[in-house]
Amino acid sequence: MNMRLISFRFAPLFIVVAIFLASFQSAFALSEWHSINWAGYAAQRGYYTGVTATWTVPAVTLEDGEHGDSQWVGIGGVSTGDLIQVGTQSYMKDGELSYQAWYEMLPDYSTDAPLAVNAGDSVTATLSETSPGTWLIQITNNSTGGNFEKTVQYDSSHSSAEWVEEMMSNADATLRPLSRFGSVTFTNSYATDNGAQKSAGDESTRFYTMTDKAGNVITSVSPLSGDGTSFTASRSSYTVPQGMLSYLNIVPRTVTV
Repeated sequence: MNMRLISFRFAPLFIVVAIFLASFQSAFALSEWHSINWAGYAAQRGYYTGVTATWTVPAVTLEDGEHGDSQWVGIGGVSTGDLIQVGTQSYMKDGELSYQAWYEMLPDYSTDAPLAVNAGDSVTATLSETSPGTWLIQITNNSTGGNFEKTVQYDSSHSSAEWVEEMMSNADATLRPLSRFGSVTFTNSYATDNGAQKSAGDESTRFYTMTDKAGNVITSVSPLSGDGTSFTASRSSYTVPQGMLSYLNIVPRTVTV
């Protein structure tokens, strides 16, 4: 890609946002968290050394201008500046649509993984800390049999685990309009907490609805399945303007549910 994509919440030049969000810690319990670019679930009451999920890469609707979307699992990043992630994304630029697998370790930018993925492919993404500070990044294309693995060194807070559909961000502190991806269902969503594998539903998760500051819903999430391992993120019909917001304009809010 010509332009590197970075995670919105904790971009290197805007780490102040992470500190700001930490002040909302007490409001997370039993609340819906409205994010400008995250939709999904996050667990934050354990010591997380692994996370995994499976999804089918959604086919996006072609539109004028640049747009994109991303699906990922991660460790850290809800109330801290660290975040290690692995996932897939679509990317529309100069009239060309592409799909990629990728991984990222903040504060570094994301890196494309050498694994071919396309709309309709089933993928499984996994992060595992194999020894203190050593992480195994894995993403498998279940449809083609392709696989990518990489061992990295990363200092994690182990403070949260996430399963997220994301509106990607640009390197110039703006958000890339979210593609019309329809919906994506995360299945087999588990985290490793203090050495035990638990479903997303076992981890007192908080759900994120993607909205703009006016409250327009961009992406909603379904309740977790009965076994706590599956949910669906669904794109609304709301049109997200090009270059809609910079990071420092974000004002998070919660509503009790």
